[in-house]
Amino acid sequence: MKSVANSGARHDRMNISGADFFDLPVPQPSDEEQTKIARFLSAIDDKITTKKTELDKLKTWKQGLLQQMFI
Repeated sequence: MKSVANSGARHDRMNISGADFFDLPVPQPSDEEQTKIARFLSAIDDKITTKKTELDKLKTWKQGLLQQMFI
């Protein structure tokens, strides 16, 4: 496997060791920025929930209209 990796088109991607990989710094937003992100995502979740509820109501209404057509 190693010989294939050394001669393959992407062999340069395997030149980092596990130790080097895990020593790479991982950027982390500040607590304030994390709070803003969390609030934003919560607001998006709320909008999704609202739209799903609205969609369910419209589907129920549509079903009722279709049933009335065939009575």
